[in-house]
Amino acid sequence: MEKQSLKNKLSNLHFLLLENRYKLIGVTESWLTDIVDDNLLLHGTPYNIIRTDRANGRGGGTCLFISNKIPFIKIEIPQTLSEISCIDLLTPDEKIRIILIYRSITKETIKDFKSILQILYDISAVSYPLILLGDFNLPNIDWENYSTQTKNTKETLFLEYIQSLGLKQKIDKPTRGVNILDLLLTNEDELIKAITINPPISKSDHNTIEFEISSTNNYQDNNYTYPNFRKANYEIINAHFSTINWNLVFTQCSDINQLYFTFQSIIHNVICSFVPESKVKSNNLKKPEHIEKMTLYLKNLWKQKSTPELTRKISYVSKRIDSETNKFLKNREKHKTQTISQKFSYISSFLKSKNRKITSILDKNNQLVYADNKIAQILSTQFSSVFNKNSLDNADLNSITNQNTCQSVIINELQIFDLLSKLPEKTNSSYDSIPCIFLKKCAKSLYYPLYYIFSYSLMTSTLPEIWKQSIIIPIPKTLKIPKIEEFRPISLLCSITKVIEQIIANHISIYVEQNGILPDCQHGFRPNKSVTTQLIEVQDDISFALDNKNLINIVYFDLAKAFDSIPHERLLTKLKVIGIEKSLLKWISNYLHNRKSVVKIGNEYSEQFSITSGVPQGSILGPLLFNIYLSDLPTFCYTPEIKIKLFADDIKAYQILKKTDLSNNSLQLFINKFIQYCNTNGLNISLNKCSVLYIGKSNPKLQYSIGNHKIFQISNEDKNRDLGIFFTSKFKFNKHIQTISLRANRNCYALIKSLKSQDPKILIEAFNIYVRSIIEFGSPVWNSLTKKNIKLIENIQKRYLRFVYKRITKVKIEDIPPYKTLLQHFKVESLESRRLKADLKLFHQNIFGKIKINHNNSYIIKQTKTRGEKYKIQPTRCSTMIRYNSFFVRTARIYSLIPIEIKKNTPKMFSKLLEQLDISNILNDK
Repeated sequence: MEKQSLKNKLSNLHFLLLENRYKLIGVTESWLTDIVDDNLLLHGTPYNIIRTDRANGRGGGTCLFISNKIPFIKIEIPQTLSEISCIDLLTPDEKIRIILIYRSITKETIKDFKSILQILYDISAVSYPLILLGDFNLPNIDWENYSTQTKNTKETLFLEYIQSLGLKQKIDKPTRGVNILDLLLTNEDELIKAITINPPISKSDHNTIEFEISSTNNYQDNNYTYPNFRKANYEIINAHFSTINWNLVFTQCSDINQLYFTFQSIIHNVICSFVPESKVKSNNLKKPEHIEKMTLYLKNLWKQKSTPELTRKISYVSKRIDSETNKFLKNREKHKTQTISQKFSYISSFLKSKNRKITSILDKNNQLVYADNKIAQILSTQFSSVFNKNSLDNADLNSITNQNTCQSVIINELQIFDLLSKLPEKTNSSYDSIPCIFLKKCAKSLYYPLYYIFSYSLMTSTLPEIWKQSIIIPIPKTLKIPKIEEFRPISLLCSITKVIEQIIANHISIYVEQNGILPDCQHGFRPNKSVTTQLIEVQDDISFALDNKNLINIVYFDLAKAFDSIPHERLLTKLKVIGIEKSLLKWISNYLHNRKSVVKIGNEYSEQFSITSGVPQGSILGPLLFNIYLSDLPTFCYTPEIKIKLFADDIKAYQILKKTDLSNNSLQLFINKFIQYCNTNGLNISLNKCSVLYIGKSNPKLQYSIGNHKIFQISNEDKNRDLGIFFTSKFKFNKHIQTISLRANRNCYALIKSLKSQDPKILIEAFNIYVRSIIEFGSPVWNSLTKKNIKLIENIQKRYLRFVYKRITKVKIEDIPPYKTLLQHFKVESLESRRLKADLKLFHQNIFGKIKINHNNSYIIKQTKTRGEKYKIQPTRCSTMIRYNSFFVRTARIYSLIPIEIKKNTPKMFSKLLEQLDISNILNDK
């Protein structure tokens, strides 16, 4: 179909995709740009997309929408003056090459045309079936005789091309006006059937072409039932559970496996008896009857002989169809955004990549595999290959370093009830087939049997085998056909296991924090520490160094599959060293050993494989155990003048160099120790993913190496992503602002184009969740902005509020009020004001002692003689703007302007009072 700007016909496209009638949809003149994300086009529908946008200028472009039931390979082709999308469909019977082209005739020379034909020839010369379609803009060819009466060399050359490949052109009726511009060619006549020429979609000036490909009709929709936990009557279920004497039931059980099997059997019997079955809904959206009738009426009108009156009537009916389609989609949206979870799910469908169906992969021999059971088995082999099978000498860990111990965990029934009640209402999959929603809804009747099972588990230091089994859902890291190493495994664990894990994790976390076991430089998965706290410390060190005219060299390390590779015995030894022992240590040992997993693709499972190392992915305990495992890294690798920062397995080390002492090799010494640490602890460094960033004027860029491998040097022009924030050698955040602004604008565009609601609450809430969160992440780190960047970010919200106001009031653009008025009207704050308040809240938490962020005496606290204020915060002097605008220095200046009545409060009350404070004067004085 020819769309002439798909961006303006998204409702028509989404309706077409939601109907799910077609296995393949081709669009020419898509007019797409990089502001339009694939997710906006797909809108959560069961399709994949391949697109080729015009490289320079507006217009043009092609895209193919492929049903996710059909495996395919994207064929890479050179950039030409025409836009070509090419795939190989992998049907059960054969491979079919599909080529979609839009040929632009603007500024096209004969040389350009020959170049296009050569590329078409190269990708068309295949030994299997071929379908070539699109807008060729060749109106003067007589397709009945395959000849041309004109002296147009291009049309003659095109005829020679199709004849050389034995292609047959199947369109015999005009597709635009009286001309046949859109062509359908194939090298197998029987491959294509049931060709129909239909009216244009919406305001397109080309007719649509519909046809069947004989090999693509063998794909059937899944048709099975499932327990619908959302429709269960939990009053009846809880009443049934309350009649069970759990103590009597469990008396006959002799071990933890029997105990849990008995519990699980009772749960499954209840699910079978009281949870209704539902059929899997078809993805197909049924077109409303009145729209279907109008569509058929339009087709009948379109077949009649053209007259001015008929043209007006066709235009009127077409507009009515568009209007009714929009109305239908608007009502559908309203129905799908009634609850918070529905709203989140609906909006996420066109903003975030959903778990894409895996239709094919490339195995280790680069061979294509697209049977679900084979893909599952290949990926299970790949995932199991990353485990560490080496036995390490743990003699260096024999000495106990902590006098205090953590030997057992005491639990109570209220604890379990509270955790069950806080579970999300998810119908998640797991080995025991008991989802979170069921446990949450039955918390009041299941907390006691679970208390019994958990107590037995902790007392005997044993776990049911099923708790140690997981289902892995592979997520491809790329939109291309992924290789086996290009998948991220997501583990689905038993929900009940996570409850007992949470209890144990809370207990161990308190112990390690109170005893100072985790190093201060570890900011990952810890209370009162975060990405922001770590990067502010780094920022303060760097700005302080630059203020003293020093240089900074930062090495970023990457550990390969770190969570999967730590050896169990060494981890258990380290736990014993820090004082975790006796029954708790035995429980953790049982928890780690003999774990099993399977890979699931579609409805197929791989053979079960053993997990021989690492901490369980997706677990509650895993990140804490990993932090403990790395807790000795800073001590082992200690090197004078080197600072180290960790966020779980994200590790960086940096050295501050004086320009007069460039021979100092401390950072390389640290690297050598880090290599030794990794070897001793069974960790592997991803050499090609490590890098070094050089900061400071006239930095000589010393070379660093990991063994014989030279670490990649980040150039002055490049940016480096560090925990979601982009840093450069100039230590300015312009590139970070550009990056997040692009993402935010793309999401804004998707919201504007996709949401049909006129409810300002829904529209503003969507902006806050999906746009504002992007441009506020880690803002205390980078909130040292120029006026240009402040305006760049603020304009994102300004444009969106203007759009919302115009939509709900229907006023003309020139009548939209100023930005300040819009802020008051919608009761939202400027983004600049929000960033300033975020700075102040974090600063106050640090002053108050709730959190600890290390800094280089960036401010001083002076005692005053003022009656109302005993102490005054004063920033230290600095000689560079980078230091002047660093978090502590800039926020200390502003903090002194906040009324003492607010500053004297706890962080919680301070935040509450600050929200009510008008800080416009502070912004002006900043």
